[in-house]
Formats: sequence, structure tokens, C-alpha cells
Amino acid sequence: MKVRYAMPLLIFIALVILTLCASVGASFIPPWEVFSGASHDPSSREIFLMLRIPRTFAAFVVGASLGVSGALFQSLLRNPLADPYTIGVSGGASLGAAAGIIAGLSYPSIALLSLGGGMAISFAVNAFARRENSSPSSIILAGVSLSLILSSGVTLLFALGESRSVHKALLWLMGDFSLARISFLVPTAAAVTPLIICAFFYAPHLDLMTYGPAYAKGSGVSRRDTAAVFWIASTLTALAVSLCGVVAFAGLVTPHVARRIAGQSHRSLIPACAVAGGCFLALCDTIGRTLANPYELPSGVVTGIVGGFFLLTLILRGKRR
Repeated sequence: MKVRYAMPLLIFIALVILTLCASVGASFIPPWEVFSGASHDPSSREIFLMLRIPRTFAAFVVGASLGVSGALFQSLLRNPLADPYTIGVSGGASLGAAAGIIAGLSYPSIALLSLGGGMAISFAVNAFARRENSSPSSIILAGVSLSLILSSGVTLLFALGESRSVHKALLWLMGDFSLARISFLVPTAAAVTPLIICAFFYAPHLDLMTYGPAYAKGSGVSRRDTAAVFWIASTLTALAVSLCGVVAFAGLVTPHVARRIAGQSHRSLIPACAVAGGCFLALCDTIGRTLANPYELPSGVVTGIVGGFFLLTLILRGKRR
């Protein structure tokens, strides 16, 4: 598919998918009836506008953040299996959120604790990389090590907390959009949008980074450019986790799919990752809340199943090659 046709088609498909996601639920609510006032059920308009649209919008914002973050980390670390959670940002955000939930804090406080925890781990990994002049492999190993330590901290909090708080924290950490409200989404979207725009302006640098640090440095990519890409990707991941919890594999799957649609150039890949990631997570959230109705499956469960099969497919294809 030609790149110039890829993005308009992807945007059209995204509009169709998002409209469908907002309409589907325990009952189907046609959007044209809501906006035209033809619906016979007065509660349908409130459900559509106050619950489904914010939830779909939240899933799209988080998916776009993770999709772009995944593309940035895969180029920065030169690893096609790199994930936004590889460097341990999700572990720090999860620990902060778990502490806030078990302490009985309000949702804004939980989100701020989660964001702070994720950014703290980003500072730690960045300091390690700068001090040791580390290779991508050692950065990944450092992130995995930190994730294991932070996961043990979350388990300790669960052991000390009340069962009701622990259950709530577990649901949130598996990717829960049920608390999505416009009042929390607007600031997050306002922070995510300029970060994605900044990532787009670093597209030429990212194209050079995929050839290795020596080639990138010889082509004019400075250490400051590399650090900027790292912080953009880390901040996008931390914001995504602070909004809904840990959504596994969303940042791994999206860049691979987007490359087939938009090609390898990051100037077209980054917008494609944002749109495709948002649509992917919105679909997964819709499947999770309708598949086992009246129960809800956290989005992280659905993305984990899809991403697990996707990862196995990548491994098998690599072995055949």
C-alpha cells in the first residue's frame, strides 16, 4: 500500500472503529439516535456521552501513547521486541498506584503517584545508561531487574493491604478503564499530544538511530537527541500507566502492524502508530467489557492474549527465516 493512501485510509478506519466501540455495550446505542434526539430511552444519551465516549477516548489516548512509545523504544534500543515497559517504567508506576489505592487515596492522587513512580524509574535507568555508557542490551537488563524488584514491592503491599483494596489494585494494574472520566482525560490528552508531535519532529533522527549508534553519531545525531527520544518515550509510557494501569503488549504489537501499513520511515510510522495503537486498545477494551457481559475483563487481559500469540508468531517466523 502506498504511504500517501495509508494514513487517510487508517484515519477513516479509526473513525469507524471508535464509533462502533462507543456504540457497543450491554445494549447497542446508535450514535445517530443520540445526537438527533430520536432515542426513546432517556438514559441512553447519558450512558453514551458520559460513560462510553470517555472510556473509548481514554482507551484511544492510552493506545496512542503506548504505540508511539513502542516505536521509539524499538528504534532507540534497536530491538524489534522492545516494549514500552521494557525499561521498568510500568513497574515504578504500578508501585506508586498500588500504594495509593491501598492507602485509600482519590483517583487524581493515585494517578499522580503512578506518574511519579514511573518517572522516578526513568531517571534511574537514564542515570545508569549515562554513567556506564551502556549498550541497549544492558539497559534492557537493568530495566528488567528493576521491574522484578518493583514487582516484589507491589506484592509486599498486597500482603499488607486489605482484601478489598488489593482486589481494586489488581483490577487497575491489569488495565482498567472503568474509572475513565473527562475531567481526568483532558489533562492527560493535553500532555500526550505535544509529546507525540515532538516524537514526529525527531523522525529523521530515529531513522538514523536504527542503523546503530556509530552511524547515527556520524550523521549528526547527538547525545542530547538520544536523551530527548528516551524521555519522550518514557513520559508517554508513564502517562499511559497513570491513566489506566498496565496494558501488556500494546506497545509491542502496534509498531509491527503500523510498519506494514505506513512503511519504515518514522515520519509516517509515528502517526500510524498513534492511530493504530488507539484503535487497537479501544477494540480490546470493547471486547473485554462485552465478551463476558455482565462481567468485565480488564483490557490488559485481552491485550495479553493477543500480544502473546503475536509474539509467538514473530518468534516462529524468525526461526523459519
